[in-house]
Amino acid sequence: MALGFSPEAPEALEEALLRHTEEAEEVARRPGFLGQGLVLVLRGPLRGPRREVLLQSVWYLEEEGAAARLVTAYPWRGR
Repeated sequence: MALGFSPEAPEALEEALLRHTEEAEEVARRPGFLGQGLVLVLRGPLRGPRREVLLQSVWYLEEEGAAARLVTAYPWRGR
């Protein structure tokens, strides 16, 4: 909510996450759990209604051509 997203408008967060995947840099790629699928780690901006943060997100791709699923996302502080 600090970025300005609202529970009443979840589509705004969905759109921002999709934009994040388009603008972010892929920083890691590895096989999924038990060697199935692919795990992608992205780092880039997430633009909210009030402000922007640098976000690191983890996505799971079950098979080539399938939609990726969001696993987790958190602000990146350059660890």
